[in-house]
Amino acid sequence: MFTVTPSTSSNDKGLAFLSAGTGNYISARLLYLMGQFPDAGVMAHESIEKIMKAILYQLKPARRDLSNEHNLQRIKAKVEKELRCNLSNYNVVLDYFETCYIYRYPDNTKPPGFNSGTNYIKLLDAIFIELHNYCIDLISSDNVKYKSGLYEKCTEFYLDRHDNKLQILLDDNDSMELATIEAAKTFWHNLGYYKTNDEGHTHIPGAGVVVEHKIKGS
Repeated sequence: MFTVTPSTSSNDKGLAFLSAGTGNYISARLLYLMGQFPDAGVMAHESIEKIMKAILYQLKPARRDLSNEHNLQRIKAKVEKELRCNLSNYNVVLDYFETCYIYRYPDNTKPPGFNSGTNYIKLLDAIFIELHNYCIDLISSDNVKYKSGLYEKCTEFYLDRHDNKLQILLDDNDSMELATIEAAKTFWHNLGYYKTNDEGHTHIPGAGVVVEHKIKGS
């Protein structure tokens, strides 16, 4: 349990790492679901590293101690200090993904007896979603919040279209529910966004109006 005061404005660096980390998370899930090891573990490391850095940059945008830091345990210690929280239950998980990261280059010395498998996706889901929620809670503006992280990746769902990214996110994911994304969809629809009117105009937040051109006779 932790208590923080959400920032009144979000910084670009924090949001950039949140966006990149979420994209890596979706990629890692897809790789795990397709049985692509150890690439899935490497991408999982990327997602966890970036989501933790997103939290730290949200709290202190000007910090300069993260650029050359990639060790998950050391970054986790910084997050624990800033949020005054305890993430020690993820120590084994972080060590596992740290080992996975060794496989990013073929000439790295590989650890003996290392195993991976699709079941490790559950470990990724648990830690990423918790860290993602910490990061989202630091954003005070709902307009910014619902354009960030997982929410920014599901815009096709807001448009009532088939959403491949949302499907990848929800497939065999015990740590995330559709209701989470539905809340964002309701938020935007209530403001008149992602809804196509009778003239074929769809308002997209931050992007103006998208016009759907219909072919005569169709």
